[in-house]
Amino acid sequence: MFLIVPVFPQKVEFPQAYIESVRKGGIPMKLSEAEELICELMERHELFDECWSYQFDAASVRFGECRQRDKVLSFSKKLVYLNHESDVRDTILHEIAHALVGTGHGHSEVWSRKCVEIGVSPNRYYSSREIAGVRNRTAWLIADRRYGGME
Repeated sequence: MFLIVPVFPQKVEFPQAYIESVRKGGIPMKLSEAEELICELMERHELFDECWSYQFDAASVRFGECRQRDKVLSFSKKLVYLNHESDVRDTILHEIAHALVGTGHGHSEVWSRKCVEIGVSPNRYYSSREIAGVRNRTAWLIADRRYGGME
């Protein structure tokens, strides 16, 4: 059996989010681990009782999203995979806080208080500049293969 290794003409740089995650304490989460964490936290905050659901998506410009009208929390597969558990947990709780306060609060004081109440800092975790590295598809594919792949 032969292993075919692609040759890249340019130097490949891993996304900064990935590098920081590894520096913080190891290999980022797998989707199955993130899914277990999402379910645990949504159950704890009774979102399933209110008919909320979750999904993973292909976004690369935002980590999480709360869609009030559809009652869906959505998380970027790429950014889950590129981050350590603590960052994924904070993002899940960030979106849960949006779900709990309801429509029209955005990142308001009401939302900030809910964040503190459920144990997450009321901050955004990524700027557009930090997420820009995720768009480097070559680096993404290499990281995906080298560290166990997405499930």
